[in-house]
Amino acid sequence: MIAYGHLFSFKPILLVMAFIGHSFLSDVSPADSERTTQSKFTVNDDLYSLEISLERVEDNVYDLVAVIDFKEDGYTASPMSDKNYTGAFKMDLSRNPNVSWSSDLEETPNSQQLWGLKDQEPGDWIRERTTYSRVFRVYGNQDFDAGGKISFTIEPRCTFEEIPLMLKQQAGVLTLQSWGC
Repeated sequence: MIAYGHLFSFKPILLVMAFIGHSFLSDVSPADSERTTQSKFTVNDDLYSLEISLERVEDNVYDLVAVIDFKEDGYTASPMSDKNYTGAFKMDLSRNPNVSWSSDLEETPNSQQLWGLKDQEPGDWIRERTTYSRVFRVYGNQDFDAGGKISFTIEPRCTFEEIPLMLKQQAGVLTLQSWGC
């Protein structure tokens, strides 16, 4: 009987702990959970490293950010070039009624016009760590999946790189995932 009495003395402590735990969990409002993001992944290659992330700008507005860092003699064409390079760096997202792009692609630092990297002509090439970002808006709180990709030709290997990604919103949580790699 005394051994069982010991167990009953813990009951009030367990109730207090359960109440405290519930208080912390109930402090999270639905508005906060609507703005939650979990997103970042990295692709590593012999000629480059690409880190892709999702950053919240304000309510329902996000920035898809890709930071490319070149290794060895790697480089690619800038999307800011006035030339129509087939393999210039590009960020695309499939059409989805829940998401819309609200800005053009931004490049930091700006590419430089360099001679002789390809075809012995001047061109806008990126050879250093460069950040690309593109702002988009999410409409509503409904669950959705929106596929997309980042693509570019990596030189001097001359291979077309495609990195598929998925924007996914479930229960108000927006995530960015590597998809199909």
